[in-house]
Amino acid sequence: MTFDSALFVSAELDIEFIEAASDPIGETCAALRAFGLVGFVEDDTEGRAGAVSAILAFAPDRGLLAATADGVTTVPAQSVIDSLSVQLRAGVGLRAGEEELSAVHESAADAAEEASTSTEPVETIFVVAGELSTSIDRRSEIAQQLESAVVAAPLGHRTLVAASRRAPFASWSAAQRPVIALQYADDALAVHVYSRRAVSEGPARERRTMAGIPDWMALWDPAPILLGRAQEVVHAHSTVAEIENRLLDDRNETIRALALTDEAVLSETQIDGPALAELLGRPLDALLVAEVVEALRLRREVTAVLTGERPTTSLPGAVVIDESPGDRDPGRRGWWPFSHPSRSRRR
Repeated sequence: MTFDSALFVSAELDIEFIEAASDPIGETCAALRAFGLVGFVEDDTEGRAGAVSAILAFAPDRGLLAATADGVTTVPAQSVIDSLSVQLRAGVGLRAGEEELSAVHESAADAAEEASTSTEPVETIFVVAGELSTSIDRRSEIAQQLESAVVAAPLGHRTLVAASRRAPFASWSAAQRPVIALQYADDALAVHVYSRRAVSEGPARERRTMAGIPDWMALWDPAPILLGRAQEVVHAHSTVAEIENRLLDDRNETIRALALTDEAVLSETQIDGPALAELLGRPLDALLVAEVVEALRLRREVTAVLTGERPTTSLPGAVVIDESPGDRDPGRRGWWPFSHPSRSRRR
């Protein structure tokens, strides 16, 4: 039995590997392809850590679309996720409109309480356009604020601060803003924008809440992994490609709808909103990193530091600021000028 490929919607599949897997994304792709499913798997940091997400073609009241040698048909969604939970020893959930299905393998349920989702800190670059003192008597303040040893360097009328954090979230006062945070690691680029207006207007409680919340954020990952293109189903290939292209178009349209369009924030940060919007949804590569930095209207040194081409400590005027000065000489408490490559946080 074949299926009219025009009658389908996007379904979100989430797979949570509770037990460690060497290649969660690869195992997920192999399992989905074994069913002949049509769609794609996100190749992102969360997936590599064991929380894999995918978008699949789903026919309401019929099931998931699957490619066969005779065309595209459907398979019962619940039986697929039940099988996936057993095969991958994981929790599996599927959402399509108002329909939600799930399955949890017994071993995964037992291990869930012991699972940890923490990740190792990676370097985050903060470009601070507001007030940020790096004078000797105040250098330790930024390290205490970010709870991390940092490297700070003047960058034109702004200050570049590199810190080791699990995520680019941080609290910034109105005087320090606007701030743009960038984190590039594990094949993902995250951008957070913090405006002055967000903590300067409204009730005091609301302003305090907004101190650590960005006005806007975006994430770029490598291109999703298409499932159907690897299927050995020659007769259905063109139909599968058409379906997957539509799923990708829907994905990219959703991402582009989240573009930064607030004119007040764009004016304050000097970000090129239209140029940045054009980059949303594009797969991550080295060229894209430079284009994002350019759209943010930041200097090229930011790209060089972000990609590891240049250590932060090599920037003119850079200083390393210690988070825990301990018993160091009070005259040098909390800081020391960079003098040796081994002190660089990025090598």
